[in-house]
Amino acid sequence: MSPSDLARRRSEARRRNPAKTPKTIGYQNIDFDVFASLLSFYVRTVNLLVSQDLDREGWKQTVDEMAKMSEGTDDDFAAIAAYLTKAFPPK
Repeated sequence: MSPSDLARRRSEARRRNPAKTPKTIGYQNIDFDVFASLLSFYVRTVNLLVSQDLDREGWKQTVDEMAKMSEGTDDDFAAIAAYLTKAFPPK
């Protein structure tokens, strides 16, 4: 979904629900604006990650930088770096 599609859907949601009460999706109540912002962030992050041309050391450095802003153990971050190295090898 493109950013313009998200903006259009957000605008439509606001017209339908000007009070901005949470929308029900499955078992969770989610504010559409919050959901759209998070989705946009994750899409940008995934696009950034998969566009990288990194070897094992490059992924380790990338994950180490991200770890400074996250919670987790060294083993967690090592597992993430190993996964990224395998899933997205250098081109």
